Amino acid sequence: MVNGFVVGATLTDKGSGYTNAPSVTIIGGGGSGATAIASINQLNGEVTSITIQNTGSGYTGPTTITIASPPFPPRTATGTSSLVNGFVVAATLTDGGFGYKTPPEVRLVGGGGSGATAVATVLDNIVNSIRIINPGIGYTSLPEVRFGNPTHPLRAGVRLTLGIGNAAGKVRLTMDVMSGMRYQLESSPNLNTWTPAGAAIVAPEKTISQEFDVNQVGQFFRIKQAP
Repeated sequence: MVNGFVVGATLTDKGSGYTNAPSVTIIGGGGSGATAIASINQLNGEVTSITIQNTGSGYTGPTTITIASPPFPPRTATGTSSLVNGFVVAATLTDGGFGYKTPPEVRLVGGGGSGATAVATVLDNIVNSIRIINPGIGYTSLPEVRFGNPTHPLRAGVRLTLGIGNAAGKVRLTMDVMSGMRYQLESSPNLNTWTPAGAAIVAPEKTISQEFDVNQVGQFFRIKQAP
């Protein structure tokens, strides 16, 4: 910021999974009118830069630059198997999932037999094929095809829903997140200064809910992925 104008922006996290340039918003700082656009790398889906289009005016403090989330959250691939005379002869994708940087582990579970193995390939963050390496033996029913989770989950956005807590002076936050990822909830009185609200947590489910004390009017909350 120079003389009340927003003159530049620095990326702190490039994200991934972007197929088109995401929208960029600039808030806080006491001024108005500043706008920016983002550029992405089409090969890896990362944001490469933020360019200020309009510097705005009247800014007296730090601004917050927010980049919209990728279009698709990570999800695990699914598939089905085929049997002939007790051998697993093929596996078919039913959903290629999303967010895979490397081929996931494939396991063939159940079905009464043993020894069947398979491998997957990935294209553009999606599982695009399954190949049976060993058909195994002795299968009497179709084994379940299980894929590993996306190896490097995308840094997708999360959603907060605010509700009234079970006691006076408390709020309940319901958060849509990615299970297994670590998150830190933060609070702010002005959208500029953020402090941790409780300890970082590893999400056990895709939706988690917590209650927090609210000690002032106009308190803001945000949640972000933690190291």
